[in-house]
Amino acid sequence: MVTGHQCMIQIKEQVKIKNNSLSDITLKKNNLSIQLSMDGFSFCIKDSSDNSVLFLQEYSFEDYTKTPGNMLEAVEIVFDMSPELQYGFESLNVTHYNNLTSIVPNTFFDFEKLGAYLDKNIKLLKNDYITHDDLEQIPAKTVYIPFVNINNFLFERFGDFEYKHTSSVLVDSLLKHSKTSQSEPVLYINVCKSSFEIVYIKDNNLQFFNTFIYNSKEDFMYYILFVGKQLSLDFSEVKVLLLGLIERHSSIYKISERYIKNMSFLESSESMFETKAGRKLSKHSFYTLLNQ
Repeated sequence: MVTGHQCMIQIKEQVKIKNNSLSDITLKKNNLSIQLSMDGFSFCIKDSSDNSVLFLQEYSFEDYTKTPGNMLEAVEIVFDMSPELQYGFESLNVTHYNNLTSIVPNTFFDFEKLGAYLDKNIKLLKNDYITHDDLEQIPAKTVYIPFVNINNFLFERFGDFEYKHTSSVLVDSLLKHSKTSQSEPVLYINVCKSSFEIVYIKDNNLQFFNTFIYNSKEDFMYYILFVGKQLSLDFSEVKVLLLGLIERHSSIYKISERYIKNMSFLESSESMFETKAGRKLSKHSFYTLLNQ
């Protein structure tokens, strides 16, 4: 655990997996993917020749006032303590995870009205920078507020890079998954530390997307049942695929299986999970980070 000087920031290493082929020489020939959130930082290094994962690490930020300045300090500390982040890379991809987002169909999108797509759900400040991603799989855009100060920090270190909202990666990846492997409707649930996303895909089209904050297993189940009611889903039949921070022994899984009959995990075929070090890491974890 590391504590920051200006504010109490507890930084804990949660996961660290290193492929034996990773070396100081090969690092410069590979790609870096980073996922940012107010309560954590994760990154992976991929081989640019075959996109295989060479290194993955996750840190959590705990017990501090959640402001952009505190988050920047935490990210700076992570860079100081992670030698794998000190190298040059062929490319950098960054995703921003927060609930300051909305998906807007192209038909209704107006670049001059970005704030209008968010101000019904969040309190906007005058200096908030709002941007958008073009979704690849459907004619829609993700409108969101990125962590601008972290982007500036990364630009100073690496130069130009591409960034998106995590939900853009999630929705596009799940739509690809649906088109290649599913013909039936699927409710996907992506679980994070204190929030989760529900994505419902039917006939290879996005029917529903939203992010929910939860503090207990009852909160978690309430929102799932609420969405199911709004979508007229029968949880004795509809297929539910889980990904992210949820395990069979967890309280949120156990309460879910009381109500959901056709529930399983969306597992990755990434070879990293087959390594000796990776056997403790669930194959349904780090979905958005690995799909950047």
